[in-house]
Amino acid sequence: MKNILITGAFGFIGLHLLAELKKYKYNLFTFSRSKKKLANHFSGNLLDENNFDEILRHIKPQIIIHLAWETTPPRFYNHKSNIKWSSATINLIEKFFLQGGEKFIFSSTCDEYEIKANEKNINELNTCKPKTLYGKSKNLVSNFLEKNFKNKSLILRNFFVCGPGENKNKLLSSIILNLNNDMSINLRRPNDLIDFIDVRDVAKIISQFAVDKNYGIFNIGSATSNTPLNLTKKIIKIKGKFDNKDIINNTKQAEVIRIISDNSKLKNTLKYKIKFNINETISDLIKIYDV
Repeated sequence: MKNILITGAFGFIGLHLLAELKKYKYNLFTFSRSKKKLANHFSGNLLDENNFDEILRHIKPQIIIHLAWETTPPRFYNHKSNIKWSSATINLIEKFFLQGGEKFIFSSTCDEYEIKANEKNINELNTCKPKTLYGKSKNLVSNFLEKNFKNKSLILRNFFVCGPGENKNKLLSSIILNLNNDMSINLRRPNDLIDFIDVRDVAKIISQFAVDKNYGIFNIGSATSNTPLNLTKKIIKIKGKFDNKDIINNTKQAEVIRIISDNSKLKNTLKYKIKFNINETISDLIKIYDV
């Protein structure tokens, strides 16, 4: 029975992933800053490069699923800690494979690509020209894996992950909470075309990759397009609020970006069909916040 180590295991994606992986016969170990006193859990800071040595020697994991990173919206895009995260991640990768690791799964981002008004859906062959420090730091790790461990790693480029358990400052949650508190909704980029994917789909996809023999780069997206403005109007309608100018404050955009995944490689490889559409995600979030 193989040992799987998950970093950032009690974060947004991690909690859903743990629930999925428990369906399989693997020894699951978790690492995070959480102080939870649980069996097979190790508490610590991945940015302390010496913190992980003893854990690797003790567990000897065959698979690492690396979710840990700075993800607090919106500061994570250009926070200086991104540089430390990329350095610590590369250090972890080197130590993992040095002690006999078999597969490293890296949770990355569509921010590795060039964010612009893309006419076509973005596939894995699109040029990577990240503009944010977050995207650049993730891309640094991806390039390291591609150069040194291409046949032993998975790079999963998540598009806009949303759903139960998300940070309250993320778009959908912030819209719902503002409406609940009778506050107006400020949309800085109301007309961008964005690919939202439910965290529960992401967790199912990662769990499948953990147990199969696929390697390489995969886009993790729904391949569907939504704008913040249209989603806001959808939520207003569901909650029975009157849509007027006092509720939505829009910022005029000089340029509209379009960042939608081409997820055909994912679907063809895993034979996976997206299970949660945006309406289900919104409905479940509203239920959570309206309790």
